[in-house]
Amino acid sequence: MQDAQFNHGDTVLVQGDADLSHLVSDIQCLKNKQSGIYSHSFKIYVDENGDMWASEAAQIQGHKFKAAIVLTPIEHYTSDLGINMLILRPRIKSAWYDYIFNNLVRYYGGTPYAYEKLSLFELIYYTVGKWLGKKSNDTFDFVCHQWVQFIDNCETAIDNMVDAHIFIESLKANGAMKIDESKGLFCEYPEAQISAEFDSAFYNHISYVR
Repeated sequence: MQDAQFNHGDTVLVQGDADLSHLVSDIQCLKNKQSGIYSHSFKIYVDENGDMWASEAAQIQGHKFKAAIVLTPIEHYTSDLGINMLILRPRIKSAWYDYIFNNLVRYYGGTPYAYEKLSLFELIYYTVGKWLGKKSNDTFDFVCHQWVQFIDNCETAIDNMVDAHIFIESLKANGAMKIDESKGLFCEYPEAQISAEFDSAFYNHISYVR
């Protein structure tokens, strides 16, 4: 199913009404009251059949605690009247963005959710202000904000379509992609993810209307 308010590649921030959503928001607001209210984020993915999905680090349906990078039907969010959504639409999108995004979605599907980061390191960061986790991600586990920012960072770190093709082919051939932090491809500091996602200089902010 399509929803005309969304475009392929949009970032969507979610303000939920569940107890866990409120808890995450309360903790995040200790650091940033503007973006902290959004407890979840995902990317809009439109497949070759025109079906629309949320590409997200989230719980796998049917499993209470198991979570990973998954494709969730967009109706899961559009039909829930208890949540608010803010669409962040890139002001500038490169010619190779869709190619990179489509391949990352396919390649990283099933990548485990980073429970340790969410339950320990981010809790410490938002309450104490110090990030004690790793400063680069070479094990490939994500929380929701990190998956969204990882996709955008991959696009901005590549200069042209030829490099984008080499990047994806290398990723597939090596079975895993080591992150060179010096090139700015991925940084695991939470403040970098949240501020970049919410920066109006790079994104148009569009409230989802029911």
